[in-house]
Amino acid sequence: MDPRFFNKPKYTSIKQKKKDEHVLAREKIGLLPEENDIKILDRDPTLNYVYNPENKTSRDLKEKYRKENMDQFLRLNNKQYLNDVERLNLREDEIIADGYFTDDRKTLRKIKEKRRKETVEYNMKTFSKQTIGIKAIDIQVFMDTNYLNSQKMNKT
Repeated sequence: MDPRFFNKPKYTSIKQKKKDEHVLAREKIGLLPEENDIKILDRDPTLNYVYNPENKTSRDLKEKYRKENMDQFLRLNNKQYLNDVERLNLREDEIIADGYFTDDRKTLRKIKEKRRKETVEYNMKTFSKQTIGIKAIDIQVFMDTNYLNSQKMNKT
């Protein structure tokens, strides 16, 4: 064995090795070698006297934050506000554009007729007598078809 490994090892503890590997991994993916806390990066707080502060009172500070939030809100919600007449005209234009006045428009009578037909079809399919097999045996509605088939198989 080479004696320099014993005299001056690269790492003296596991923590040191892990820290070095962590730094290499951060550099490999393009980050800074050391982690930086965003809050600390801005400026360290001090107890020194500030002669001309940006915000002299808490009310000024709250007003500043309110204005910043309002500006951000207006930027995100950049909508055009319409008065009543403009909003009504826009709604009418959308209705006409959607083809409200075409031949295929829905009326209450057509909707009720469609619902009635769907209900009749469902009832006929679900509650009418069904015939099955060569002899056209009527199956009772409340019985399960698989149950009847298994009963027939057991009888024979």
